[in-house]
Amino acid sequence: MKRAMSVFLLFIALSLIIVAILIGIVAIEYKVFMWGCLAGGLSLGALLLLWWRKTVVVILRSNIFKQASQSLVTVFLCVCIMGILNFLIVKNDLTLDFTKNKIHSLSSQSRDALELIQPKEVLTMKLFAQRSDWERFGSLLRLYKNYKRDQIELQFIDVEREPALSELYNVKESGTLVLEFKGQKFNTVAKDELTVTNLLLKILSPHKITLYYTVGHNEVSFTDKNLLGADYLRDKILSSNFQLKALELHKGIPKDCSGILIMNPQIDFLKSEISKLQAYLKNGGGLLFALSPQFNGLLTKNLLGFAQRLGLTFNNALILDRLASRQGSQPSIPVIQSYNLEHPITKKMETRTFFPVSGFFSFNESNLFSWDILIKSAPFPATWGEVSFEEVKAGKAIYNESSDYKGPLNLMVAGNNDKSRVVGISSSQFVANQFQGQTPNFNLFLNALSWVVREESLISLDRPQLSGELVYISDIHASLIFYVAVVFFPFVFFVIGIIFYRKRLRL
Repeated sequence: MKRAMSVFLLFIALSLIIVAILIGIVAIEYKVFMWGCLAGGLSLGALLLLWWRKTVVVILRSNIFKQASQSLVTVFLCVCIMGILNFLIVKNDLTLDFTKNKIHSLSSQSRDALELIQPKEVLTMKLFAQRSDWERFGSLLRLYKNYKRDQIELQFIDVEREPALSELYNVKESGTLVLEFKGQKFNTVAKDELTVTNLLLKILSPHKITLYYTVGHNEVSFTDKNLLGADYLRDKILSSNFQLKALELHKGIPKDCSGILIMNPQIDFLKSEISKLQAYLKNGGGLLFALSPQFNGLLTKNLLGFAQRLGLTFNNALILDRLASRQGSQPSIPVIQSYNLEHPITKKMETRTFFPVSGFFSFNESNLFSWDILIKSAPFPATWGEVSFEEVKAGKAIYNESSDYKGPLNLMVAGNNDKSRVVGISSSQFVANQFQGQTPNFNLFLNALSWVVREESLISLDRPQLSGELVYISDIHASLIFYVAVVFFPFVFFVIGIIFYRKRLRL
């Protein structure tokens, strides 16, 4: 009976000590409870030592204990050596990548971008993120730092403890990376290597890319801070190191124009303005235009006729998505999750995008451009193009075989020839201020801009395709793996070891 009680008390003492250690690792804020468990476990252990003092003396004098002590000292020294090596490796950020495709190393394009930093130049990387996210973003940024140790300064700033500094650098999202180079500041969200390297290429590139947006036709305003304005998009474009200027088309197109944006005009273009656009594309220009259904029926006929001559027809209908509500959206806001993975603009897209109040494109006969479909809506009956806007306003829109259009319908297209490139988007609201929390929408738009101005290096990395699939583990699963592998199994084996040891003593 006494022996059973002793084993039970030993189990309780060890459990209290283990609980105290775990709390110290994962929940340090519960200090009183942690110290209470530790004190209770140690006190109970001390009492058991007094109770078993004669047995303890016998064990200490035994050959088994001497051999075990030697083994423990050897293990302790090995752990110390490994600890010192680990400290040196972490302190100097030394890494070895044994993966087949080097997925934990910088791509050759990223290394080439870093080589653009001249010998005496210094690039400062400042990561603004919550402290809990530092390691997630830092593991990527340290790859850049390690490649150019003397020319890159890497700093981590806690957005919760440094709100004034975050405001000073105009940081609006945790995970924002601010790059300072030659007295200029550039920022982006450091979500992956592609994003960081794209920004590096834009900063270190010897030439600036100037974009012009048309004005005078009641277009979406880049200075409008309201929900339907494009003030947030303007910030994104400027932070990507593009220059953005207004264009009065009737006065002509400047020579430094790399690309033109036409954002859902409500007043038609003059024929003379259309002629200037035609001449601009004929000479190798780039054009991106975003349109939306015009519910009042007053179509911009000259502009749409210009698009038709290029081989593209915009259909004035509203795409409705029956499945959108299952994904937290509305029928008038189609949710897109599949893309043309063969095209540079969309081949890196993996997350969902929204296309609110969207019409659609179809193609007509024209030899001026070769067109690719980048994004389609879901197949019918999930989506269709609703022609009757009155039914939509009354909330009674249903598919009509004689007038409506069956999905899938073309939401985004790209055309090119030997000289020019054009991108058409069937929704102007998908990059409005109200969707600024939908980062993939804006990344898609910026990818389209980069392709239009022939800056393919800003879109894709030359990393090889993986032969297998990466496995993504959630925080819950990661915690479960930690507690099972690091806590549960070692504790079970420890208990089993005690049981076998006691049986051996009885023998």
